[in-house]
Amino acid sequence: MYLGGGFGRRGEADFVTQSTIAAKAARRPVKLVWTREEDIQHDFYRPAAAIKFRAALDHEKKLAALECNVVTSSKPSFASTDPPFYTAGVYNLSYAIPNLRVTGIDKNIGVRFGFWRSVNSSHNPFMLEGFIDEIGHRAGQDPYLFRRSMLQQPPAQRLLRVLDAVAQRGGWGSA
Repeated sequence: MYLGGGFGRRGEADFVTQSTIAAKAARRPVKLVWTREEDIQHDFYRPAAAIKFRAALDHEKKLAALECNVVTSSKPSFASTDPPFYTAGVYNLSYAIPNLRVTGIDKNIGVRFGFWRSVNSSHNPFMLEGFIDEIGHRAGQDPYLFRRSMLQQPPAQRLLRVLDAVAQRGGWGSA
């Protein structure tokens, strides 16, 4: 049964192979229990990822263009999706950016990985939002107001309400 505490580990079944081999050798059913140390040593990790960003501001200091090149590992079954699975959280952003280009490189770095809670939609937006902060600062604008200006189109109205509520409850700009 999938329950809390496995942190995604129960989504991979490599332990079944090991227990099957042991049961065949013993010629009877076996119970396989890994120590916590063994479990961590043989785990499936979150994929390593990096994004190279480039941006351009227009004469009004608005974000006119954003280029994102995602480099990460992807499972072969997902590598052929369009857009690539590993660009999630970047290619589907809600900001109104006139010129957006998202590319990706599926790079096998030799470390096996598994899907742990939201996969690419966790680290990709984290990196993107850090870069959005940098662009806002470069434009001489408050990062909150910079984001707010890009969330004015109808599909982003819900996100705009969330951003405003967080800013208000967090006391943004009152310090």
